[in-house]
Amino acid sequence: MTQKQVTNEIKYRMARNFLVSLLKQGKITSREYEKAEEYVVKKYRPVLRSI
Repeated sequence: MTQKQVTNEIKYRMARNFLVSLLKQGKITSREYEKAEEYVVKKYRPVLRSI
């Protein structure tokens, strides 16, 4: 993986963990979580997620 791909993996994981914490706290709904997750996947295109 290139350095950019590694950086994008880290950013994706950070964003996903943040979304999960918001969902657990009840600050977002599951529908909002799904939409945000789709956006994060499109933005960072994580490689390890598809394995």
